[in-house]
Amino acid sequence: MSILTLNPLGLGRYELPPSQNSHILWKLQSRSTWALAMEARRPNMMNYFTRVSRLWIDASEAITKDLIDENVNGNLLLAIDGYMYNLPNIALTRVDSSETAMVLCEYTPPMNRAESNHLLKKYGEIYYPTVSTSEGAFIRTTSSLNRIDEDLFKDNRYCSRVMNPFIHNSNARSAIPTREFLDEVNKVQNGLIIRTAAFSKNSDKNVRIGATCSAKKGATHQVLWRGSDGNDVYVPVDKSLWRSDEPNEICDAGSWSSALVSGRDGSPGLEAMSDARYAPIYCQNTVDTYSYGDCPAGFTEYYRKRIGQKFCHRFFSEKKTQPDAEAHCQTFGAHLTGYTDSEELKLIGTLNVHGVWETLIGGKRRSECITNGAKNEPGYSREESSPCSRKLVYEWKNGVAPNPPNIENDWSFGYEPNYVGYKEECLTIVRHKGVSLNDNTCDSLFPFVCGMEAPIVKLLSS
Repeated sequence: MSILTLNPLGLGRYELPPSQNSHILWKLQSRSTWALAMEARRPNMMNYFTRVSRLWIDASEAITKDLIDENVNGNLLLAIDGYMYNLPNIALTRVDSSETAMVLCEYTPPMNRAESNHLLKKYGEIYYPTVSTSEGAFIRTTSSLNRIDEDLFKDNRYCSRVMNPFIHNSNARSAIPTREFLDEVNKVQNGLIIRTAAFSKNSDKNVRIGATCSAKKGATHQVLWRGSDGNDVYVPVDKSLWRSDEPNEICDAGSWSSALVSGRDGSPGLEAMSDARYAPIYCQNTVDTYSYGDCPAGFTEYYRKRIGQKFCHRFFSEKKTQPDAEAHCQTFGAHLTGYTDSEELKLIGTLNVHGVWETLIGGKRRSECITNGAKNEPGYSREESSPCSRKLVYEWKNGVAPNPPNIENDWSFGYEPNYVGYKEECLTIVRHKGVSLNDNTCDSLFPFVCGMEAPIVKLLSS
């Protein structure tokens, strides 16, 4: 799946800022790439974007090799409205780099668990049936493997190679035994012997090659994988998974591995198995899981349910102009804040514990909407479809909330924002009717509230 999105400015070659939706997803991308023009996409371009006449875009040589244009060294452009280039609509052409156009950007997000499970189930339709549990989907290898004590990640690398043809660059591992996994394998086929990822942690190699053999008591079996931080993670095997009298380690060429034996006595369980014995394994694709961490010290969190974003706010009582306040916020990795709904606005209001009348936040009047009003005359267009209507006259800066702002019902008076004073281009919160909005000058001194998205942390791969 690829995401196509449009940059908001027509400034030639322009790198896309993060989207306001799917916040964690967009934060994870190192950078998006220019969208690739494909024949299947082109007929639908006019349905995707409105009021857009041309786009910078990339395309394969198979599409561009037959282009007929004079500017052979120009930049590739998709002319949605082809009139000015003497072309039909939705046509590709090359133009001089001095031209301006919007950029269509494309980003393919990392594979998630649902997509991985879907592909693994398709694999099971061709080869052995896929086993599904609450931990994900598992596929059985067609080849058998033995265990090498000196190479503990051999099985994991093998699983990655098995999956690579249909899950490119997969990070797979040998199945970790759980009761649910054992039961589901048993449903697929009775009488199986499957090598698992569990092995003995405290077996001694000298015992393995000794002249006499004896059973080892108190063996501790574990599974091993590499965590997202690059460190090895060891987890003990649940003792309830072993069959009766197991694990029973003896020095028969190293019975330090484990195998799932299904179907015996109608109950699947683990048994100790010689390292040298070959058996198939089940593989699971691992996907990285991300989540929001805690807000920095001094910041108060608010979860924006509608867009799935965790945001952090902090009130500063010292008075500054809008440029100085924004610069101060940036020292914390934040910006003058914004909000998404009335509940978040109320939360921001409660941060003002000093009872200050007016507090600066991160909205600004759009530059094309500098309209003088009066005390009882609004400083915006009464025409709802106008780009300077009351709904659109202000915008959030620096991505602190989605645009257009959801602030139309939050103004302190019905005639606001009236732009009655000189350069009332900045947005403030006032203690009127609880918490409401006012427009004021950006060079006046106000306390202010900084805001930032909560840090995104990578959890263990699962």
